[in-house]
Amino acid sequence: MAVIGLLLALPGCNKVYYGTWEALGVHKRDILVDRVEDARDSQSETREELLAAYEELNILIGEDGGELEKQYKRLSRKVERSRSAVAELDDHLDAIDKVSEDLFEEWQEELAQYSSDSLRRDQAGKLEASRTQFASLRQRMQSARDRVDPVMAVLNDNVLYLKHSLNAQALDA
Repeated sequence: MAVIGLLLALPGCNKVYYGTWEALGVHKRDILVDRVEDARDSQSETREELLAAYEELNILIGEDGGELEKQYKRLSRKVERSRSAVAELDDHLDAIDKVSEDLFEEWQEELAQYSSDSLRRDQAGKLEASRTQFASLRQRMQSARDRVDPVMAVLNDNVLYLKHSLNAQALDA
């Protein structure tokens, strides 16, 4: 089991990685589905973290100066958790890109192994349809990811603004 774990952890050894999983009955398509599900969950977590940070910002904007430091620290922590959630989401999307590239590349290469032209054509059509469908799914995932950056920019600006406001408040005192 330790050897399998070591083989699975080796970066850049895609053939060994996929070969080990396939020997265990887990194929690239299964890995891709799993990674898409992980990214979907990560997108939900990112959304929740961003909403929590944004809600904290809205609460803070309504505060008077007495609680400013406490609110700033809370907001700053929530924004930092949001940054972590975004980084995790990006990692999941990168993992999806890698395994999908490997899956489609293998499928394309294996088309040459068919001796039957009709079966090869059928699979070539399925490959192109699957690529198109996956590209659409991946574009929707990327569109959702792209909506994160403007929200993070607002949150970052406001945390920085509050930090400097606290600096000015401390110097005035």
